[in-house]
This record gives sequence, structure tokens and C-alpha cells, in this order.
Amino acid sequence: MINILHLDTEGGWGGSSISLFNIVTNLNRKRFKPFVICRKNGPIIEKYKKKNINIYKNLNLYSFSPKPRTNNFKLFLTTIPQFIFFINGLIKLYQFINKNKIDIVHLNFEGFFLVGIFLNFFFKIPIVIHYRSTIPTKSISHKIISIINLFVSKNIIFISKIEKKKFLKIYPFLRKIKPHVVYNISKCKNLKFNRFKNKDLIYIGNISFNKGVDRLIDLAQYLQKHKIKSLIKIYGDTRGEKSYKDKIIKKIKELKLNNIKLMGRTKNPEEIIQKAFLILRPSRHNDPWGRDIIDACSAGIPCISTGNENDIIINKINSYYVKNFDSKKVSEIIKDLSNSNRLYNKISKNFLKQKKLLLSKEKSILKLQNLFLKLYN
Repeated sequence: MINILHLDTEGGWGGSSISLFNIVTNLNRKRFKPFVICRKNGPIIEKYKKKNINIYKNLNLYSFSPKPRTNNFKLFLTTIPQFIFFINGLIKLYQFINKNKIDIVHLNFEGFFLVGIFLNFFFKIPIVIHYRSTIPTKSISHKIISIINLFVSKNIIFISKIEKKKFLKIYPFLRKIKPHVVYNISKCKNLKFNRFKNKDLIYIGNISFNKGVDRLIDLAQYLQKHKIKSLIKIYGDTRGEKSYKDKIIKKIKELKLNNIKLMGRTKNPEEIIQKAFLILRPSRHNDPWGRDIIDACSAGIPCISTGNENDIIINKINSYYVKNFDSKKVSEIIKDLSNSNRLYNKISKNFLKQKKLLLSKEKSILKLQNLFLKLYN
């Protein structure tokens, strides 16, 4: 039996956390014994308990990862309070690894680089790091973190071929260790019901400027002005941008928009996505990749997203890219899909074809198990 420790950074409040849950719960339990440590309280803890998986909390583990097109120094400053009890968190982690005789550590986020340094210094346990975020190509801080991760880990896992390609372009010497691409697993299914009845336009994610949530207000205005009947539902909350959220709420009231609603966080994003008409991703990062896209693909729900390159989305074939999430262009797509069952079903079926091609649960789990076996041996 191989004891694997998985470190979760979100506690169920983000895509990486849900993706890890889908990995851990599908591993061969006769060969692998999983242990999961969460650095945040969240709904995923109870889900692990229901699956009889060893789940623990360590709220004092530091995590930080630079983002593209962001003031990363300012972002780093917000993480400084984490250092206050970081030593305490490392002591608990040290004791946990010794007590449970951990054989492999899976860092489920590149932001655990300091934890990686600690583990590499005190243990001879193989570490594998999962790169979950879009890789900024021009970030000094990201390069420093990545060099550290390359030094402390035995291998690296990427969420898409695009991200692997970008990373290898920056660090060509990584080709020697043959990094892996493992597509995330989704539990979403293609439900059979009349999607044209409600026409809910769904956004799931953080309420932040970089995620482009304010662009949804512009879209709601345009839809209301041109009498295109749809309801935009925003699921999520802010992470340190309360004033931004307050501005969103204020603007919706001032403009008297009745076709856009803030729904708060959801513990079951898969259920929301399965029942959606369309998924909206207005991100200023231009990153058409995330838990929402993967779940949408698995459910056959078309997406409208910023960006122009992705393993899953093929523009105008199975979903749509719109530069800067231009309200007029997005509205035209919504109108076209709303007025044509034939077009909507065509896009949906093409998305489901992409699911069969890339998002095989069996293939992804087999890849990971083979990697863990290789690291153990």
C-alpha cells in the first residue's frame, strides 16, 4: 500500500479543490491509501468524510501564486499574515508525515512552493506538483517560484497541453523529466430537459475585477435594452475585494437591472452548470480554462469566454471566444443560440464529442496512478 498525502489549498471553494476530490475518490484504494490536508475550511471536508477518506485541516500552510496581468507585489502583500503561524503549520505537517509514514506528497497547487522547500529539506519523499493556474509568461515572481518547484519536485503535472507548452517554452530543460498532462475529471452529465425554458446564463467563480464580473453588468444592460430574455446568475464571492463587490451591487440597483442576480457561493457548482443554458467566462486574464469550462464540456453546455487558445474550446464549433467580452457580440451569440434549437444542439453535441476525446476519467486516473507508482519505485 502506497501512502499518498495530497495538499488542498481551497477547501472546496475553488476548481482545484474539486478536481483533487475527483482524483482522490477515483484512485485504486487497494493500491493507494490517500490522506488529504486542507489549508482552508470548506464543504469538501464533509464530502471526503462521506467517502471514508482520511481528511485533516492545517490552516497554517503558506500558499501564493502570481497571476497574469495582475499587480503581484500587491497580491503578495495580502498573503503576509499567513507567515505568522506558518512555522506552526510546518511542525504539524512534519509530525503528520512521520506518524502516517507518507510515501509520496502531491502538492495540488504550485503556490505551495515554500512547503515544497520544507519537505525537500527534512524528508526524502518524492514530491509531485500540480500546476493549476494559467501560467503568466512575463512574471519574475512566477519564474522564481517555478524554479523552486522544479528543484524540489520529482515531476510536474499540467492541466492542459497549452499550459505545458507555455511552461516548456520558459523552462526547456524540463523536457528531461517528461512532465505530464492530466485533464481534470468532471462528474457533470448531459441532462435531458428543455434548456430553452429558463435560459439561465451562469457565471461561477470569484467576484473580482480580474475575473471580469463587471462585464456581466454591461451584458445585462445590453440584453435588457434589446429585449433578449435571459437571466444572468452570478455564483461566487469576493476574496479581499469587498469594495468591488459593493460597486457591482450598487450599479445593478442604479441601473434597475432585473436580469442579473448575485446568488452567493454554491457548494454544488456541478448541479448549477448541468441546468444552465450557457456558461459565461468574462475573465480579463483571457484564460478559457477552469473548472467551469470542464464541467460545461462534460454537461454539453456551450460557453462564451475571453481568450483564444484552449485544448477544449474550438471557436464557433463547440463554444465561443469573444475578445474583451464585448457585450454586443456576446448578446448576438446568446440571441442566435436562443432562437435556434438546431444551432444550440449542434454546438452542445460538438462539446460532448470533445469530452469523449479529452476528458476520460479512466485515462486521467490511469496516468496519475502510473506516475505515483513510478515515483514510489
